[in-house]
Amino acid sequence: ESAGLRSINAKHIALSSQSLGLVLAVLPHMKAVLSAYLPEGQRRLLKDMDAVHDDYEGHTAQLFTKLVTILEDRRKSYMKDIKEALAPADSRRQPEPSASIKTVVKDLASMHKQLQPLLTRPQLHTVFTQILGTFDAGLLESYRTVDATPAYSRQCIVQDVHFLRKEVAKLHLSLPQGCCPALVAFAQTLPLA
Repeated sequence: ESAGLRSINAKHIALSSQSLGLVLAVLPHMKAVLSAYLPEGQRRLLKDMDAVHDDYEGHTAQLFTKLVTILEDRRKSYMKDIKEALAPADSRRQPEPSASIKTVVKDLASMHKQLQPLLTRPQLHTVFTQILGTFDAGLLESYRTVDATPAYSRQCIVQDVHFLRKEVAKLHLSLPQGCCPALVAFAQTLPLA
């Protein structure tokens, strides 16, 4: 609870990145104005502005990484029991998306809803490309722990992946490789019968 802060959420992180973005946008103009008025002996101070620019870009990248970490930590907690959730049981006869993947997608959509009005479109795409890249590896690792011997379990994995792709498509993100390509490739190798 540093500096009296109780919690920092995604909205605070996005607003911080926008504040840094404002400074980054104004910095070249400030440098141009200062270069016109600074005496020759003080012009070396302008080089310090380049370092500030680089630092602020680095801080912005760290803020975006924090957004990725928030969702990745939540994804890990939701998927820790996926092995048991996708095992055949008498109470579950019809394969359907698991509660785990539904919760992961709900968090993903919620984060998108929070960030959309605060970040520029390219920033939003950058953040979600990083999130889904991390999810691709993490979800693949989780689903590989599932015993895919029973057809039911394989069908559930395919249902989860299909559900994830369908819901991510609703976010209208520009994903050059698509949603979780390694996970999709894994699901496509599973025989459904």
